[in-house]
Amino acid sequence: MTETCTGTSALCPANTFKAHSTVCRPAVGACDAAETCTGTSALCPDNGLKAAGTRCRAAAGTCEVAASCTGTSAYCPANGLKAAGTVCRPAAGTCDVAETCTGTSALCPANDLKAAGAVCRPAAGVCDVTETCTGTSALCPANTFKAHSTVCRPAVGACDVAETCTGTSALCPANGLKAAGTVCRPAVGVCDVTERCTGTSAYCPTNGFQPDGTTCNDGNPATCNDQCTTGSCAGTAC
Repeated sequence: MTETCTGTSALCPANTFKAHSTVCRPAVGACDAAETCTGTSALCPDNGLKAAGTRCRAAAGTCEVAASCTGTSAYCPANGLKAAGTVCRPAAGTCDVAETCTGTSALCPANDLKAAGAVCRPAAGVCDVTETCTGTSALCPANTFKAHSTVCRPAVGACDVAETCTGTSALCPANGLKAAGTVCRPAVGVCDVTERCTGTSAYCPTNGFQPDGTTCNDGNPATCNDQCTTGSCAGTAC
Protein backbone atom coordinates (compact mmCIF):
# COMPACT_ATOMS: atom_id res chain seq x y z
CA MET A 1 0.00 0.00 0.00
CA THR A 2 1.12 3.62 -0.54
CA GLU A 3 2.03 5.17 2.82
CA THR A 4 1.32 8.85 3.45
CA CYS A 5 2.60 11.26 6.08
CA THR A 6 0.48 11.72 9.13
CA GLY A 7 1.31 15.43 9.60
CA THR A 8 2.21 14.73 13.20
CA SER A 9 5.41 12.75 12.80
CA ALA A 10 8.73 13.17 11.01
CA LEU A 11 8.66 9.47 10.15
CA CYS A 12 6.80 7.72 7.33
CA PRO A 13 4.37 5.13 8.72
CA ALA A 14 5.46 1.46 8.61
CA ASN A 15 5.06 -0.33 5.28
CA THR A 16 1.78 -2.33 5.03
CA PHE A 17 0.19 -4.64 2.46
CA LYS A 18 -3.33 -5.12 1.20
CA ALA A 19 -5.41 -7.79 2.97
CA HIS A 20 -4.90 -11.37 1.77
CA SER A 21 -8.43 -11.54 0.33
CA THR A 22 -7.94 -8.53 -1.93
CA VAL A 23 -8.25 -9.45 -5.64
CA CYS A 24 -5.12 -8.30 -7.41
CA ARG A 25 -5.71 -9.97 -10.81
CA PRO A 26 -9.31 -10.74 -11.81
CA ALA A 27 -10.13 -13.86 -13.82
CA VAL A 28 -10.29 -13.05 -17.53
CA GLY A 29 -12.16 -16.21 -18.54
CA ALA A 30 -14.16 -19.13 -17.18
CA CYS A 31 -10.97 -21.21 -16.91
CA ASP A 32 -8.88 -18.48 -15.26
CA ALA A 33 -8.50 -18.15 -11.49
CA ALA A 34 -8.61 -14.73 -9.82
CA GLU A 35 -5.42 -14.03 -7.83
CA THR A 36 -5.58 -12.42 -4.40
CA CYS A 37 -2.95 -10.65 -2.35
CA THR A 38 -1.09 -12.71 0.23
CA GLY A 39 -1.13 -9.98 2.85
CA THR A 40 2.65 -10.38 3.22
CA SER A 41 3.95 -9.28 -0.18
CA ALA A 42 3.68 -6.27 -2.42
CA LEU A 43 3.48 -8.52 -5.47
CA CYS A 44 0.42 -10.27 -6.88
CA PRO A 45 0.93 -14.07 -7.07
CA ASP A 46 1.66 -15.62 -10.46
CA ASN A 47 -1.29 -16.05 -12.76
CA GLY A 48 -2.95 -19.46 -12.34
CA LEU A 49 -5.49 -21.40 -14.40
CA LYS A 50 -8.19 -23.84 -13.38
CA ALA A 51 -7.17 -27.50 -13.53
CA ALA A 52 -7.68 -29.47 -16.74
CA GLY A 53 -11.03 -31.23 -16.64
CA THR A 54 -12.77 -28.55 -14.59
CA ARG A 55 -16.26 -28.14 -16.05
CA CYS A 56 -16.69 -24.63 -17.38
CA ARG A 57 -19.92 -24.87 -19.43
CA ALA A 58 -22.77 -27.33 -18.90
CA ALA A 59 -24.28 -29.22 -21.83
CA ALA A 60 -27.24 -27.40 -23.35
CA GLY A 61 -28.96 -30.66 -24.26
CA THR A 62 -28.64 -34.44 -24.02
CA CYS A 63 -26.76 -34.53 -27.34
CA GLU A 64 -24.19 -31.94 -26.30
CA VAL A 65 -20.96 -32.57 -24.34
CA ALA A 66 -20.19 -30.33 -21.36
CA ALA A 67 -17.07 -28.19 -21.93
CA SER A 68 -14.06 -28.57 -19.61
CA CYS A 69 -10.98 -26.43 -19.06
CA THR A 70 -7.80 -27.49 -20.83
CA GLY A 71 -5.45 -26.36 -18.07
CA THR A 72 -3.53 -24.24 -20.59
CA SER A 73 -6.05 -21.52 -21.46
CA ALA A 74 -8.07 -19.01 -19.45
CA TYR A 75 -11.02 -19.53 -21.75
CA CYS A 76 -13.62 -22.29 -21.88
CA PRO A 77 -13.47 -24.33 -25.12
CA ALA A 78 -16.50 -24.62 -27.38
CA ASN A 79 -18.98 -27.32 -26.46
CA GLY A 80 -18.87 -30.49 -28.53
CA LEU A 81 -21.72 -32.63 -29.83
CA LYS A 82 -22.23 -36.33 -29.23
CA ALA A 83 -21.69 -38.57 -32.24
CA ALA A 84 -24.59 -39.28 -34.58
CA GLY A 85 -26.28 -42.50 -33.50
CA THR A 86 -25.67 -42.00 -29.77
CA VAL A 87 -28.84 -43.01 -27.91
CA CYS A 88 -30.25 -39.95 -26.16
CA ARG A 89 -33.67 -41.34 -25.19
CA PRO A 90 -33.95 -45.12 -24.69
CA ALA A 91 -37.13 -46.92 -25.70
CA ALA A 92 -39.59 -46.88 -22.80
CA GLY A 93 -41.46 -49.94 -24.04
CA THR A 94 -41.69 -52.42 -26.90
CA CYS A 95 -43.78 -49.93 -28.90
CA ASP A 96 -41.37 -47.05 -28.34
CA VAL A 97 -38.43 -46.11 -30.56
CA ALA A 98 -35.03 -45.21 -29.09
CA GLU A 99 -34.02 -41.72 -30.24
CA THR A 100 -30.42 -41.03 -31.24
CA CYS A 101 -28.39 -37.84 -31.61
CA THR A 102 -28.07 -36.36 -35.08
CA GLY A 103 -24.50 -35.17 -34.61
CA THR A 104 -25.57 -31.65 -35.61
CA SER A 105 -27.83 -30.59 -32.72
CA ALA A 106 -27.49 -30.38 -28.95
CA LEU A 107 -31.07 -31.55 -28.56
CA CYS A 108 -32.45 -35.07 -28.68
CA PRO A 109 -35.03 -35.54 -31.47
CA ALA A 110 -38.70 -35.57 -30.53
CA ASN A 111 -40.00 -38.80 -29.01
CA ASP A 112 -41.42 -41.20 -31.57
CA LEU A 113 -43.46 -44.42 -31.35
CA LYS A 114 -43.67 -47.49 -33.54
CA ALA A 115 -46.42 -47.40 -36.14
CA ALA A 116 -49.86 -48.77 -35.35
CA GLY A 117 -49.95 -52.41 -36.36
CA ALA A 118 -46.30 -53.14 -35.62
CA VAL A 119 -46.07 -56.54 -33.90
CA CYS A 120 -44.94 -56.11 -30.30
CA ARG A 121 -45.76 -59.57 -28.91
CA PRO A 122 -45.88 -62.49 -31.36
CA ALA A 123 -48.31 -65.30 -30.69
CA ALA A 124 -46.67 -67.88 -28.42
CA GLY A 125 -49.02 -70.65 -29.52
CA VAL A 126 -52.01 -71.42 -31.73
CA CYS A 127 -54.37 -70.17 -29.02
CA ASP A 128 -52.48 -66.93 -28.46
CA VAL A 129 -53.25 -63.60 -30.15
CA THR A 130 -50.50 -61.50 -31.73
CA GLU A 131 -50.46 -58.08 -30.07
CA THR A 132 -49.66 -54.99 -32.13
CA CYS A 133 -48.73 -51.42 -31.22
CA THR A 134 -51.49 -48.82 -31.07
CA GLY A 135 -49.33 -45.97 -32.38
CA THR A 136 -50.25 -43.89 -29.33
CA SER A 137 -48.55 -45.76 -26.48
CA ALA A 138 -44.99 -46.90 -25.78
CA LEU A 139 -46.35 -50.08 -24.21
CA CYS A 140 -47.57 -53.24 -25.90
CA PRO A 141 -51.24 -54.01 -25.17
CA ALA A 142 -52.02 -56.67 -22.55
CA ASN A 143 -51.58 -60.27 -23.64
CA THR A 144 -54.81 -61.93 -24.79
CA PHE A 145 -55.85 -65.40 -25.95
CA LYS A 146 -58.27 -66.73 -28.54
CA ALA A 147 -61.84 -67.44 -27.41
CA HIS A 148 -62.46 -70.80 -25.73
CA SER A 149 -64.61 -71.98 -28.65
CA THR A 150 -61.87 -71.46 -31.26
CA VAL A 151 -60.81 -74.72 -32.93
CA CYS A 152 -57.04 -75.05 -32.60
CA ARG A 153 -56.61 -78.60 -33.90
CA PRO A 154 -59.25 -79.92 -36.31
CA ALA A 155 -60.19 -83.58 -36.29
CA VAL A 156 -58.14 -85.44 -38.91
CA GLY A 157 -60.28 -88.54 -38.98
CA ALA A 158 -63.63 -89.97 -37.94
CA CYS A 159 -62.14 -91.16 -34.62
CA ASP A 160 -60.36 -87.90 -33.82
CA VAL A 161 -61.74 -85.08 -31.66
CA ALA A 162 -61.34 -81.40 -32.63
CA GLU A 163 -59.55 -79.49 -29.85
CA THR A 164 -60.60 -75.96 -28.91
CA CYS A 165 -58.73 -73.21 -27.09
CA THR A 166 -59.35 -72.78 -23.36
CA GLY A 167 -59.36 -68.96 -23.48
CA THR A 168 -56.72 -68.90 -20.72
CA SER A 169 -53.70 -70.49 -22.39
CA ALA A 170 -51.62 -69.88 -25.51
CA LEU A 171 -51.38 -73.62 -26.10
CA CYS A 172 -53.84 -75.99 -27.72
CA PRO A 173 -54.94 -78.81 -25.38
CA ALA A 174 -53.42 -82.25 -25.87
CA ASN A 175 -54.79 -84.23 -28.79
CA GLY A 176 -57.72 -86.46 -27.85
CA LEU A 177 -59.41 -89.40 -29.59
CA LYS A 178 -62.92 -90.79 -29.49
CA ALA A 179 -63.40 -93.62 -27.03
CA ALA A 180 -62.82 -97.20 -28.13
CA GLY A 181 -66.08 -98.72 -29.33
CA THR A 182 -67.49 -95.46 -30.73
CA VAL A 183 -69.27 -96.19 -34.03
CA CYS A 184 -67.37 -94.46 -36.82
CA ARG A 185 -68.93 -96.18 -39.86
CA PRO A 186 -72.40 -97.71 -39.47
CA ALA A 187 -73.32 -100.81 -41.45
CA VAL A 188 -75.07 -99.81 -44.67
CA GLY A 189 -76.50 -103.23 -45.48
CA VAL A 190 -77.07 -106.73 -44.12
CA CYS A 191 -73.66 -107.84 -45.42
CA ASP A 192 -71.79 -104.79 -44.11
CA VAL A 193 -70.09 -104.59 -40.69
CA THR A 194 -70.27 -101.59 -38.33
CA GLU A 195 -66.77 -100.15 -37.75
CA ARG A 196 -65.81 -98.78 -34.35
CA CYS A 197 -62.96 -96.58 -33.16
CA THR A 198 -60.01 -98.31 -31.54
CA GLY A 199 -59.23 -95.51 -29.05
CA THR A 200 -55.64 -95.38 -30.32
CA SER A 201 -56.08 -94.05 -33.86
CA ALA A 202 -57.71 -90.97 -35.34
CA TYR A 203 -58.95 -93.03 -38.26
CA CYS A 204 -61.87 -95.41 -38.62
CA PRO A 205 -60.76 -98.99 -39.35
CA THR A 206 -60.94 -100.22 -42.95
CA ASN A 207 -64.46 -101.01 -44.09
CA GLY A 208 -65.24 -104.69 -43.53
CA PHE A 209 -68.03 -107.06 -44.61
CA GLN A 210 -69.72 -110.19 -43.37
CA PRO A 211 -67.81 -113.32 -44.49
CA ASP A 212 -68.80 -114.65 -47.89
CA GLY A 213 -71.46 -117.33 -47.47
CA THR A 214 -73.09 -115.65 -44.48
CA THR A 215 -76.86 -116.19 -44.66
CA CYS A 216 -78.74 -112.99 -45.38
CA ASN A 217 -82.05 -111.81 -46.80
CA ASP A 218 -81.93 -109.84 -50.00
CA GLY A 219 -85.60 -108.89 -49.62
CA ASN A 220 -86.58 -110.57 -52.88
CA PRO A 221 -89.22 -113.35 -52.34
CA ALA A 222 -88.35 -114.81 -55.72
CA THR A 223 -84.84 -115.83 -54.60
CA CYS A 224 -83.71 -118.60 -52.33
CA ASN A 225 -80.50 -119.43 -50.45
CA ASP A 226 -79.58 -115.76 -50.02
CA GLN A 227 -75.98 -115.25 -48.89
CA CYS A 228 -73.33 -112.53 -48.64
CA THR A 229 -70.71 -112.24 -51.34
CA THR A 230 -68.09 -109.43 -51.06
CA GLY A 231 -70.51 -107.32 -49.06
CA SER A 232 -73.61 -107.87 -51.18
CA CYS A 233 -76.59 -110.09 -50.38
CA ALA A 234 -78.03 -112.12 -53.25
CA GLY A 235 -79.83 -115.39 -53.81
CA THR A 236 -80.71 -117.72 -56.67
CA ALA A 237 -84.06 -118.07 -58.36
CA CYS A 238 -86.35 -120.43 -56.51
